[in-house]
Amino acid sequence: LHSDENLITHQKYLTKSFETTIPYITAIVEEGVEAGLFEVPYPRETVEIMVYMYGYLHDTLARPADSDDHARILRASEGIFTRVLGIKNGGIKLNYGINEVLQ
Repeated sequence: LHSDENLITHQKYLTKSFETTIPYITAIVEEGVEAGLFEVPYPRETVEIMVYMYGYLHDTLARPADSDDHARILRASEGIFTRVLGIKNGGIKLNYGINEVLQ
């Protein structure tokens, strides 16, 4: 999926996955706002940005780098998502695909 020959397929995959997931995650964030768990004034727009960021984060982790680089990228992403959602530090842990990337 990440090879140069698959760039068009990769972009179509990302677009479709974003279109599919954004409504579901938006509903979760809206519920969290109503319950007082999140402080997000623009749930749909915030989710779109977060989903795009996370979608391309996977591409970043797919490129060769040492495990410390990948771990720092994930920890930085956690910090961004935590602040954007207005939740306490440590409230988000990103581990998606990290084991496969580090092997």
